[in-house]
Amino acid sequence: MEVGGCGGSSNGSAASQSKNQKLGSISVGYQGDVKPATQLSDGNLSVVGLAGAGFTYIDFYPAQTLASTSIAYNYGDQTFCYNVGTGQNSQVTHSIEAYNPPSWTPNQMILAEEQGDDGNDRVFLQYADGSGLTQVGGPSGTVASFPVMSPDGTHVAGLDSAGNLVVESSGGTGPTQLVPASSTPGGPAWINNASLIFGLGSSSPQLYTISIGGGAPLLFPRSAGGFSNSDPSVSSDGKNVVWAVGTGSSSSIRMSGLGAGGLEIDLTLNDFRDSHPSFSPDGKTVVFKRSTGTKGDGVSGIYTVTTAGTGVQPLVLEDSGEFQGMANPAWSGYAKYRRFIGSHGAFGSASSGFLYGLLGSVFASFVSFVANTPSTATITPISSGGPPVATLSADQITRIVYCNGYNLPDTTITLTGAKSAIVSFDPTTGAVNTVAPFAATQGAAVSRSTEAGRLAYRGKILGVYDRTGKNLAPLGASEIDLDAKTGRLVGWR
Repeated sequence: MEVGGCGGSSNGSAASQSKNQKLGSISVGYQGDVKPATQLSDGNLSVVGLAGAGFTYIDFYPAQTLASTSIAYNYGDQTFCYNVGTGQNSQVTHSIEAYNPPSWTPNQMILAEEQGDDGNDRVFLQYADGSGLTQVGGPSGTVASFPVMSPDGTHVAGLDSAGNLVVESSGGTGPTQLVPASSTPGGPAWINNASLIFGLGSSSPQLYTISIGGGAPLLFPRSAGGFSNSDPSVSSDGKNVVWAVGTGSSSSIRMSGLGAGGLEIDLTLNDFRDSHPSFSPDGKTVVFKRSTGTKGDGVSGIYTVTTAGTGVQPLVLEDSGEFQGMANPAWSGYAKYRRFIGSHGAFGSASSGFLYGLLGSVFASFVSFVANTPSTATITPISSGGPPVATLSADQITRIVYCNGYNLPDTTITLTGAKSAIVSFDPTTGAVNTVAPFAATQGAAVSRSTEAGRLAYRGKILGVYDRTGKNLAPLGASEIDLDAKTGRLVGWR
C-alpha cells in the first residue's frame, strides 16, 4: 500500500516524538491486605512497591499527543491499523474475516465485527498488534455488526444479526432493542454514555438520536433533508458530529455542533464519494474514506481534513496488491493507561518491585523486577546533575522488565544466577540507560568509585544490557564504567 500525506515525509517528526514520548501520571492499585508500598526518591528516579509490599498493578497514563493514537480501517476482508506516531501500517486480523467498520474501546482495543468459520457475524475485541482476541457476546440477539462501545466502557451498541439497533452490557448480557430492523437503522455513534446518534431509513436516511433508556428516536435537526445521511461520528468532548451527506453519485463530509445553534460546515465538497468520517481525539482533524471517480469506482484511500475544512490529504492509499476496498477508518482516543502487573499478578507470588524514571513531574520510563525473596532497593547518591542509579538487592532476581516510552514495547531480561542489579537512568530524559545484573549475596553491592568523570562498578557482573535490552557483555564483566553526568555506558572489561 502507498503511504502519503500524514504518512509520508511530514510524519518524520511525529515518529521522533513517539520514540521520545513520556509517560504521564501514575496510579497504583492493591489487592487484599497489603503493606503500604516502600517509596524512595532521588533526583529524577523514584522507587515504589519494594520489599514484598504486595503490589498488584501500576498504571501509567501517557502524555496526550496524537503520536500515541492509531487509526483502524478495513482493507479487503481484514482489519489494518495505522500508527499515527510512526506512520507504520500493520495487519491486525489474519484468521478471521472483517468487513464492517471497526471502532475503539476506551483502553485502545479494537472492537470489530468479524465473520467466524461458521459464517456467523460476531463481535471481537483485540489489541492493535493483533493480540488478545476475545469474543464479545454471542451470535444471537446481541450486537453482531457496527459495534461501538460507550465512553465509559460499560455498554456496546450496534446492529444484531436481524438488523435491529440494540444495546447491551460490554460483557454481552442483557441486549435491549432500541429500533426495529423494519425501520432500517444504520450504524450508531455514542453522543455520551446515555444516548446514540444514527442514520435511519432505507431511502435518503436521516440522522436520529435516541436514549439507551428507551423512547422514540428524535430527528437530528441539522440532518440534510432529501439527501442520504449516514456514518455519524461524535467528537470526544461530545460537542460536534461529522457524517456523510450525499446522493447516489457523490458524497461529502459535513460537521455540525450537537447543541442548539452549533456551527455547521461542509468539510469536503467534490465529485468523489467521501464517507465514514471519524474525529481525531483532539477534535481538530477528521479522517475519512475517499473513493475517486464520479461514482466511487476509482481508487479508494484513507484521507484527513481539518475541522476548518482545509488541508485535505491522503494518509494511506489502496494499491494493486492482495487487498482491495480500503474503507471504514476509525481514529482511536488517547490511550487511557498502560498496566504493569506486580506481585500476586502475572508474575506470580514472587516478590517484585517497580522503579520509574522521572523527567520533572513526567514519568519517562519504567522498570519491574521479580525475585525469589523479598527485594529491596537503594538509590545511590550522585553529585548534583549526575545520573540516578538504583541498586536492586535480592536473592535470585529472575526477570527484569523495562520500558522507555509509552508506545515502545517492553524489554524483558531473563536472568540466571543474578542476586542483584544496577540500573542507571539518564537525567535529561528519565530513560533507563544501563542494566547490569551481578552475583553478590542479598544486600551486598559491587564496589563503586568515581574516577575521572566516570562511575566505576567492580564485581562479578553477569551482563551489561543497554536501553534496548541488548547484552553488550554476554560473557560478563569485572567492571563497568558509566558516565558520571549522563549515566550512559562508557565501557566494560
